[in-house]
Amino acid sequence: MQIIRNYVVILFIALSIFTAPLAQAQLIENLYRTELIVSDRLTRPDEASLRLGLKRVLVKVSGTALATHIVDEVVTEPKRYLREFQFESTFQVRTDKQGNDYLAQRLLLIFDRAGIVQLLQANKMVPLGKYRPRLLVWLLGDEDAELVRLRNDLEDYAQRVQFPMQLLVAKELGLNKREQSGKPLFEKIRTRSLAYGTALIIVVFSDPVKGLGWSVIDKSALNKIKWKFLEGALSEQISLTFTAWIEASGIKIDDANNFNVNSHQITVTRVKNLADYAAIMEYIRALPSIESIQVTSMNNQTLTLSFQSQLDSSALSRLLSLDRRMLLMRPLEVEVADSLRWGWFGTRGR
Repeated sequence: MQIIRNYVVILFIALSIFTAPLAQAQLIENLYRTELIVSDRLTRPDEASLRLGLKRVLVKVSGTALATHIVDEVVTEPKRYLREFQFESTFQVRTDKQGNDYLAQRLLLIFDRAGIVQLLQANKMVPLGKYRPRLLVWLLGDEDAELVRLRNDLEDYAQRVQFPMQLLVAKELGLNKREQSGKPLFEKIRTRSLAYGTALIIVVFSDPVKGLGWSVIDKSALNKIKWKFLEGALSEQISLTFTAWIEASGIKIDDANNFNVNSHQITVTRVKNLADYAAIMEYIRALPSIESIQVTSMNNQTLTLSFQSQLDSSALSRLLSLDRRMLLMRPLEVEVADSLRWGWFGTRGR
C-alpha cells in the first residue's frame, strides 16, 4: 500500500467484543434545551430565535445536521414546539445597527420532547436518545492549515450533534512517514487505544484529489483498508461520515432495512433495591429503538423485562452495553436462547 500524503487518521471508539461492555457511553443532559445570546430589547422569543433554537435541538436529538432542513421546509409555527423560555442577564457587550453598545441577554429555550420526537419521525429521522458513545479521535498528518480546519470542523460538528469526542494528535503514536500506512499503523493504533477501552476503529484521511476517505477497521481486515470516499464540500462529507459512525455504534438503525419488530426478553440480576430498579428502567427507557417495555417479574434481586425493538439480539446487546453498569453475562444452559442475562453494577458509575 503506497504512502498516503496529506492525510488525517481518525479513530472512532465503540465496542468490539460481544461478551464485554462496549465503550463507555456518556449521558447527555438537556437534549431538548438550548441557549441563545439575544438583544436586550426582547421580552419574548422572536421568530428568528425560535427557528434557530429549534434547529439546534433537532440536530442534537437526531445526531445529524441534516435535521435543520425540517425547520426550513416543514415547520411553519416553531412556537408550537416550545415548552418554556427564560431570559437571563449577561455581561456580554454587543453593538446594535446604530453603533450603540448594550448588554445582551441569554435566552433559554426548552422544547417539548414529544413534539420534537414526532417531528423527527414524521421526517424519517431517528431520535438517538441521551446515551451517546464516546468518540476517540486520533489526528495524524502535518500540522498545516488543512489539518487545523478539519480538526476544527470535527470538533464543531461533534458539539452540534452532542457526541462526546476526544481528540489526540499524531505524536501520541510515534510513527514515522513509512509507518503511517499498512500493518504498523494498525498495530500502533490498537496498542495505544487499549488505554481508552475496547473500540471499533475507523480510519479517515483527507485526500487532496478524492476528498474525505474513511474505513472501519475490524479483526477481519487489520492488514488492508477498504476506503470509502464521499463527494461534496467538507461540511457535507463530515455530516455523512458522522451519520455512518453513529450507525456503526449500534445506537441508530436504518428504518428502511428493518421492517420487522422483534420481541425480546432480558433478565437483569443484582437489582438490590428500588434505586437500582429505577436506574435500570430510566436507562432502558432512554435508549432508542426500544418500545413497549413491560416488567415480567421481579424477585430475588432479579428483574425480567420484555419489550419490542427492530434490533436483533446482537445489535440489542451493543445498545444495552453502552452503559458499563450493564454487563452481559455468560448464558446458562437452561436459559431460553433468545433471552439475554445481564448483571447490574450500579456502584461502578458511568
